[in-house]
Amino acid sequence: MKVVSKDNIRGQKLSNIISEKKVLLQFSHPFIVDVHYVFENEKRVYFVMNFLRCGDLYKQLQHRSYFKESVAKFYAA
Repeated sequence: MKVVSKDNIRGQKLSNIISEKKVLLQFSHPFIVDVHYVFENEKRVYFVMNFLRCGDLYKQLQHRSYFKESVAKFYAA
């Protein structure tokens, strides 16, 4: 589950969250995580997604600092 604090989504960030929701609910692709539900309460927005054992690409890059050329080519393709 991806949880986004509403304190962090003002102005342009709000339109990004709305766009993310529309795109993720509309498309099905092997390299894009499936989103099953999106809901919110007064403090947070929740995206219920398939479980990714190794996390998302951003987390992988934070963990490794950089990718080997072969890995970068895979993700770029």
